[in-house]
Amino acid sequence: MIASRSLLREVKTVLPDDRELGEFVRLQIAFAHCLRMTLRRKPQAEPLAKYLNTDDLQRVFASHSPANRILLMMGGMAGDAST
Repeated sequence: MIASRSLLREVKTVLPDDRELGEFVRLQIAFAHCLRMTLRRKPQAEPLAKYLNTDDLQRVFASHSPANRILLMMGGMAGDAST
């Protein structure tokens, strides 16, 4: 939880747009749920559908590691904003 807050504080300097920041926060929440459900070996579709749009859900579930795909999506947002 502390690491998530620290990450969000750092990302706020890179993604000053509230819409983009909101999307990053949704990805961060989706990652936490995805990891939790993976470790418990439970279905992930319902919790993730609350935070990811249809296209993102498809990309996440097409991946061998859904939690890692969400992290890559977050990294892509931060990387795109810093260029």
